[in-house]
Amino acid sequence: MFGPEEPRRTLDGTELDNALTVAADFIDLKSPYMAGHSRRCAQLGVDAAKVLGFGDGEVTTLRRAGLVHEFGTTAVYPAGLTGREVEVLCLAARGLTTRDIAERLYISAKTADHHIQHVYTKTGVSTRAAAMLWAMQHAVVS
Repeated sequence: MFGPEEPRRTLDGTELDNALTVAADFIDLKSPYMAGHSRRCAQLGVDAAKVLGFGDGEVTTLRRAGLVHEFGTTAVYPAGLTGREVEVLCLAARGLTTRDIAERLYISAKTADHHIQHVYTKTGVSTRAAAMLWAMQHAVVS
């Protein structure tokens, strides 16, 4: 084991690209709705950078950033909930109706209900009360 002052192995080039691709694939596995998302974002970044005439270094940096742009979701959102699903869950936990949630978030009631159904599926519950309890147990709301 290395001490705090001792060097650690660093990655660059192809090794770094391969490691970031593995991390991206892992990130996307956290939700069944995200398969391939990080790779697609990385490719969009590459395509845009090339159209804009960026240099190779900038293109590589954008590709790498696209691969790991969702990294925070691996630790921040339990059960693979998206940021929007967490927002909806928090509002539901405060007792807002589906219509109220939709108005607050400037989305349709149908979209709000769609998010609520995803929350139920991802958390393994089937009622708002159970979802609220789950949210409290997992520190999504306090």
